[in-house]
Amino acid sequence: MTDRAYIAQLVTQLGLASEFRIPCPGNPYGRLADLSVEKRLDGHGDGWAILRDDDAWTGTHWEHRGVLTRSEIYRYDRDTALTEAMRIAPAQTAALNALYNITEEHRRG
Repeated sequence: MTDRAYIAQLVTQLGLASEFRIPCPGNPYGRLADLSVEKRLDGHGDGWAILRDDDAWTGTHWEHRGVLTRSEIYRYDRDTALTEAMRIAPAQTAALNALYNITEEHRRG
């Protein structure tokens, strides 16, 4: 396969993706703590969201999805969402590690 054919194949496959997982490695919760970049699939837009459990990344902080509109949740294009998720993943890992350490300290008494 030529380089051009391979690149075309990758572009086609990328176009089929509707979700990406961004790892937060080194946290005590494993893959459960990974960030999710998801495409809006309800037919009312083509945005992408950065998600963590029931929260969405607003560009500055995590907010519960229930208080945001769909447009506020799916606020990014794919490339921007992936770039932003990779940017915030280390901070997310650090926050999870701090939470785990506090929980362990309280558990031990």
